Amino acid sequence: MKKTIYLVVILFSSFLHAQKFEFDLLAKYNSKMKDYNRESIVYSNSKDENYFLSVSGNSESKKIASLYDIKKMIKHNFEVIGSKSREEVFFEFRYVDSNSINYDKKFYEYEFEYTTIDNDSLNKTIKVDVYKNSKRKKSETSLILQLKKSTVNLFPLFRFSCLHPFEFIQKLNIPGNFMIESGKRTTLFGNKSEHKLLYYKDVKFELDIPINIKPNGQH
Repeated sequence: MKKTIYLVVILFSSFLHAQKFEFDLLAKYNSKMKDYNRESIVYSNSKDENYFLSVSGNSESKKIASLYDIKKMIKHNFEVIGSKSREEVFFEFRYVDSNSINYDKKFYEYEFEYTTIDNDSLNKTIKVDVYKNSKRKKSETSLILQLKKSTVNLFPLFRFSCLHPFEFIQKLNIPGNFMIESGKRTTLFGNKSEHKLLYYKDVKFELDIPINIKPNGQH
């Protein structure tokens, strides 16, 4: 089977003063919980975990995308128009608006403790206990993660894709360079969930956002 090559066309050259967001990683995860089944496509930068690009939509010709700037807590929204020529798919990102990210600050108080369960030259299994605060009296929940050694740290990409409501908590991280192949956990609401990596690949493209743009689409 031929591998489809995805090329991204960005038409923001009219922005004289813009902030550039570069992407070099792509991962697609499947998450299951009860009757809930979701696939997430997320792009990230291996050298900067301050922003992520999430793409959704069932149609290959039309999707939506949201660029989450965690440092500024702003979400930039795009309409994504796709077209296909032979084995190549071209995407055009059209800026729509920007919104402030409303996030409950209580989650910043959570603490995390890591325990290695199994480890060899290529793979690692760890347990992550989640505590409500720094007292760490009793864990609220825990995660069991299957890791595989990689050339870059892919945990921030997994965290953003799968670990709601902790997707913005940067202190939740795994030291070293690992790809997260799968994970099991119980959510804060007591629901069992499973996460599995469907595919991962290197990419190279960028998006430009006008500087000093105001949230809620006001320039």
